[in-house]
Amino acid sequence: MATRKTPAPSRRKKAARPRTRKAATRARSAQQRVISQDAIILMLRHLLDPHGIYPVVLKAPIENYIRGGKPALRAFFAPLNRAFRSYGLNLKPGDLANVKTVLDVVDVIDNWFRKHGYQVTS
Repeated sequence: MATRKTPAPSRRKKAARPRTRKAATRARSAQQRVISQDAIILMLRHLLDPHGIYPVVLKAPIENYIRGGKPALRAFFAPLNRAFRSYGLNLKPGDLANVKTVLDVVDVIDNWFRKHGYQVTS
């Protein structure tokens, strides 16, 4: 019985993949990115009071809405990042360390967007 040799794997280069994905990303990044401050406030109100039972007062202390003191406030970055996932928000725990009121949280989010190339409209 003669043994057959298996053919050596082909050494041809694979066909180049289309670059549509990179081109789409570049085109998207060249567009002006805009978010409204009212949209930020609306999403934050939904996070702080999901059922809409109690009014969220922007000048009220943040401790009225987030129980647990400073550690809980520092951990609030994760729900904020999830809520603004489509915008790419990426806050760190230390970003919320000096927040006293709900309006301060809005300002932190607003400043993050401005720093990362968004135009924030009022």
